[in-house]
Amino acid sequence: MQIEEEIVIPSHKRKKRTGKKEEDLSNFEVTETIEYKLTGEDRYCPDCGTKYKVVTKEVVKRLKFIPSTFEVVEEVTYVYSCPKCGAMIRPEKEFPLIKGSIATPSLVAGIMNAKYVNGMPLARQEREFARYD
Repeated sequence: MQIEEEIVIPSHKRKKRTGKKEEDLSNFEVTETIEYKLTGEDRYCPDCGTKYKVVTKEVVKRLKFIPSTFEVVEEVTYVYSCPKCGAMIRPEKEFPLIKGSIATPSLVAGIMNAKYVNGMPLARQEREFARYD
């Protein structure tokens, strides 16, 4: 009779790659900071009454997605006149993409991207835009 020996193979653990989250979020600007601090009576030790001291800060970054939003850009053009001769002048400004339209180049680009790249019909885009109001 042959006795078989049990062979134990140690499990392999992969090392976590450090800095991956920071690398992933490096292209994004921090737009909001939420600070969690002790306030009021919580700032004091319940045993001895001494005020707690900050030892370190733990910073965690998270990616927040905000669906498309609309912003109104107000363009103010000052019109000047000469007090002596009455001649009027206004500074040159950027021409609108579509004359008389409220659409900005970014809005038109977003509509075209949704329509031709993502294949989203204009009627569906209209319903989607209505949800953002």
